[in-house]
Amino acid sequence: ISNIGNSAPVIIVAKRPGRSSIRLTKFDSVDLYLGNSTVTTSTGDLFAGDKGAFVIYNDGDAIYCITSTGTANVSYRECF
Repeated sequence: ISNIGNSAPVIIVAKRPGRSSIRLTKFDSVDLYLGNSTVTTSTGDLFAGDKGAFVIYNDGDAIYCITSTGTANVSYRECF
């Protein structure tokens, strides 16, 4: 997923009830905030770190993302 910005949440991956986990990997050093469709920099889970950092969520919910400044790029891998 490319060009995640700070103006509105971007969906990273849709809800998938059969998914056991998802791994998100950063391609930039920009801080990201993860959450639902209304995520903000105040309400989201901070995904900080350098290029190559990753986080794993163990559920099938949809994940949205926003940055505090600039743009970012992430990839994901789902496990079922």
